[in-house]
Parts: sequence; C-alpha cells; structure tokens
Amino acid sequence: LVARTMVIASVLTAVHWFTLPVDSPMPFTMPDPSNKLIAQLKIIGIMWDLLLTLTTFLTTFFLSHAYNFWWKVYGCARSIQGRLSDIALLLSTHGARDAATGQFEPAAFAHLQEATRRLAMLHVLFWAGMVRRAPGSDRFGCSFNLILSRRCIERLVTRGFITPIERNALFEVRSNPKSWHYAVLTWLLQDTAAAHRAGILLGGPAFEQTLFRSGMELRGALATVPDQLAARMPMAYVHFVQVLVDLLCCLAPFALYPRAGFCTLFLAGLVCLFFGGIMELCKTLLDPFGNRRVSNADFRNDVQIDVLIAQSNAGLRFWPRRAQCLSSLVKSHSTLQLGPLNTTGPQSFTGYDWVDNSC
Repeated sequence: LVARTMVIASVLTAVHWFTLPVDSPMPFTMPDPSNKLIAQLKIIGIMWDLLLTLTTFLTTFFLSHAYNFWWKVYGCARSIQGRLSDIALLLSTHGARDAATGQFEPAAFAHLQEATRRLAMLHVLFWAGMVRRAPGSDRFGCSFNLILSRRCIERLVTRGFITPIERNALFEVRSNPKSWHYAVLTWLLQDTAAAHRAGILLGGPAFEQTLFRSGMELRGALATVPDQLAARMPMAYVHFVQVLVDLLCCLAPFALYPRAGFCTLFLAGLVCLFFGGIMELCKTLLDPFGNRRVSNADFRNDVQIDVLIAQSNAGLRFWPRRAQCLSSLVKSHSTLQLGPLNTTGPQSFTGYDWVDNSC
C-alpha cells in the first residue's frame, strides 16, 4: 500500500515539474489553481476530507477494540496460570505428614508429584490445541499442534511427561485431540478426591469443596480462550475498515497535490504510513497467538505461549518442594503469647508475639 501511494505521488510530482513555467522557482511552486486538472483534483480533495474524518474515527475505535480483545486473551492466559497454581498450592498444604519428622508421607508426596505433573500436562495439551504455529518467530517451521500427534505423544511418554496408561487412555477417547486437556482435568480431580478419602490428603468437607471449585474455575478459564477467539470481531467490519484505509491512502496524492504541490511526495507517504500502520497493528492484536499470520511480521504482538508454559512448569514443580521445606516448622511446637498492654502511649495495644522456640 505504501509503495502504490508513493508511486502515485511520484508521478504527480513529475508531472508538476514538467508543467511548471521555465522561469518558476522549482520545485516548491504551488500548482496553478486555474488549471482544469487542478480544479478537478480539488473536488477529490473535498471528498477525501470527508473520508479522512470517517476513517480516523473508525480506525481509532477499531484499535481500541482490538487492544481490549488482546488484553482479555492475555488476561485469560494468565488466569489459567493462576488457577493451576491455586490447585497446586491447595494440594501442597493439605498433604499428610509424618508426626515425628514433619516430612510428607511417601504416599502424600508421590501424589503431589503426580498431581503437579498432570497439571503441567493439562497446560501443555491445552495450548497445543490453541496455537498452530510457533509464536513470535518464523525461524521454526513447527507448531504446538504437533504435540497432539502420535509421534510427539510417544516422545512425551519416553520423557516421562505422560505415562503409557495415560497415552492409551487419550488415544481411546473418541473426541477431538484439542479437548484432551479436559480428560486430564477429570483424572486429576478424581484421583485427588480418592486420595482425600484415603487419608493421603487431609482436610474436611471444605477442602474438597474448595478443590472442586478451583477445578471448575480452571475449566471456565480454559473454555474462555476459544470463546474469545471465536467472536473476536465480525469479518465484515474488518473488511470495511480495510477498504476505507486503502481508499484513503490511494486518494491521498490526488487530494493533497492541489494544496501541497511538491510536498505531496512526503505528505502522502506519512498518511499512508500512519493509517496503514494502525491497520496492521489492529490485525496483529486480533491475532494474539499468530495463528492466521494476517499482519506484517514486524508488527506482531503474539502472546509468548512457550514462555507461559515454561513459567507454569517451573512454578508447579516447586510447590511440593516449598511445602516440604516447612517440615521443621510443622514439627516444632509453637506457643502463642499475649504481649504486654501499653495504656500510657498512643498505641495501647502491641499485638501478639509469635514465639517459636526452634528458631
């Protein structure tokens, strides 16, 4: 679009130079208003002014909506991370411990490791169904969708990320592989409820209720992302704004030439660069994962899913270990002592002093 506009502006500038009188100071002489061609171009300028107002309003609104959409999708991605961490924290703080050592019982620690592995597995399988290409770079001819293939699943089994039993169960599920993460969520909640009934996880009915509420919130967050992508913006509106921007940029040299003369060569390029840049920015914001590649590579603002997965995996792995490090505090017997009251100063209550004899 920029190239076409600059070609038109260059042709008009060349015509301007060749039609100037011999004794005129080139090249900054304004076109002759009495010229019939210039009079016709002024009519185009009047229409261009109206088109400029309409295009400015619509592109501004378009950019605002596109940014809000990108921010919602990014917030959903971070919300999924938060729900995963909530479940990992809840499980890590309710694991059964040895009264003598304060360490997790072997069955409880094994269950926590298994639960965090499945949470990471759920996260990877979900984004494998959402992102079709490697985000942020075209140097890799790969796609997150490849994780759902049989070859990649076998590789994950070799790496210990998926067990052979889980692999067979996923292949036996007669559903779209993009929904495999829901099966993993079902396994996680079911095994956690069984561990709670077996005494591996401690807590009353409130624990199980909170756990299932967190699971439902995670399911809702997972379902929000494809819902947002399915209704990002009507295609007719995007097409209409694109036509307006293209028309505005193509008519810019004709509308600006009677007013600017030689300077049209620069002004038309600026108009095209500004409005064309806004249009490219809007399109890349409406494609937050880079699946459609409808925008220029230099304007991409893809959400880095590989970074989100790496952050989530690192955090999930350390939740049981963080809880295990508190074994000395769990084993120790702390006492709660009431501090002395000070009624003479402005602060009449000093609060409670937590005294731990083991520290």
